[in-house]
Amino acid sequence: IKLPILIGSCLLLLVQALTLFSTRWVEDENWYSVPAHTLLTRGEIRMPIFMETAGQAKSDTRPPLVVVIMAAFFKVFGTSLYSARLPYLLSGLACIFLTYLFGCELGRPWVGLLGAVALAADNLFFLASRTARPEAMVAAFALLGVLVYLYSRRKNSAKLAFLSGLIIGLGALVHVNALAAAISAGVLALVEFRWSVIRQRRPWAFVAGLLLPLAFYVAWGMSDAVHREAFIST
Repeated sequence: IKLPILIGSCLLLLVQALTLFSTRWVEDENWYSVPAHTLLTRGEIRMPIFMETAGQAKSDTRPPLVVVIMAAFFKVFGTSLYSARLPYLLSGLACIFLTYLFGCELGRPWVGLLGAVALAADNLFFLASRTARPEAMVAAFALLGVLVYLYSRRKNSAKLAFLSGLIIGLGALVHVNALAAAISAGVLALVEFRWSVIRQRRPWAFVAGLLLPLAFYVAWGMSDAVHREAFIST
């Protein structure tokens, strides 16, 4: 019964998202699809549709992973509205499965199934899954990162804790809101270890994984004068 309910949840999301999929293109979707197309065609992450005096016209130093992923989909599937929105729809489907696994880890399979169905029926989630904005994608990274942290706690694994931090750090390169998941993992660590948290391996492994992609992001943002100017003003 688990698999049919999960498949049904995915179909529910797909029916909502794919109905009139090519309509309701909103302005914010341009701010992610244009840099992705520019990266694909010119090898630069910037906003050529802005005035030349604007910082983002020279270099768009917002968290770049979402743009890189969109550019990859443009390269494979061609540049279109459908390929622009596809990674977010796939992220939405991933969130349904991750919510199920989350429920299984925290409670029982029926908890995960209820969560998956409720998520698939949520209006804001359906809109995020059919829009070329980072919300659905960052949610998938955050869910996966915290889920792996829960696994690391159950197995007392520093390697899994590092992987959890790495996933959430990559999520922060999609959107900074992923750092809320890092706070959640920190709260879990405090609840588990209390004041001895600073002497434990797993929390430090998590922090190391989290900081690794953030360090690359800062290094990229400060790599030259053009990037530095845009990065500081972002």
